[in-house]
Amino acid sequence: MRRISLVLGLLVVVSVLAVAAEDTPELMEPPFGQPAIITSIGQAGGALQARVLADRAGIEHLYDQRVELEVLVEGGTLIIVLGASGKGLGAAGVDIDDEMSWAQELVDKARELGMAVIAMHLEGDPRRGDMSDRIIEHFTPQADYIVINEAGNEDGLFTQLAEEYEIPMESDDTTLGLVPIIAELFGVEE
Repeated sequence: MRRISLVLGLLVVVSVLAVAAEDTPELMEPPFGQPAIITSIGQAGGALQARVLADRAGIEHLYDQRVELEVLVEGGTLIIVLGASGKGLGAAGVDIDDEMSWAQELVDKARELGMAVIAMHLEGDPRRGDMSDRIIEHFTPQADYIVINEAGNEDGLFTQLAEEYEIPMESDDTTLGLVPIIAELFGVEE
């Protein structure tokens, strides 16, 4: 009887591990598909900076500060630029909870379509704080790749998340220094 209980216990553990493995999306690797769809989570100005980086890197992209879910069918990779702005959220007519709900639907739809997700943080320390950190801590673990300006990682939060969730991360001391990194991620020769 004891042997049967042990075997049943092992079967339960194996079943739980199998279900957990199914729920964990496998990270995609570069080169990432084009066009990239660039949007903000938190309605800060970093998404516009990401658009400039994409232009300079020579990657095909679509930019919308708050992209509609339907647009994702046109893309190859979703770039979510993380950082909250109270003014930006107010101008968009949403609060942080609405923004996070919309953003989760966006990321879920991207995954449903088989898209890679790149998390970016470009605005540095001024775009860190309670709302931004809430967004960063929730959405960074869902990314396939992290690209940041080191000025936003002085406390090591992005490094910690990258290590904990085994997500590759690239950074530079300047935002423009990220151009060759982005080009490489999308297989574009400068």
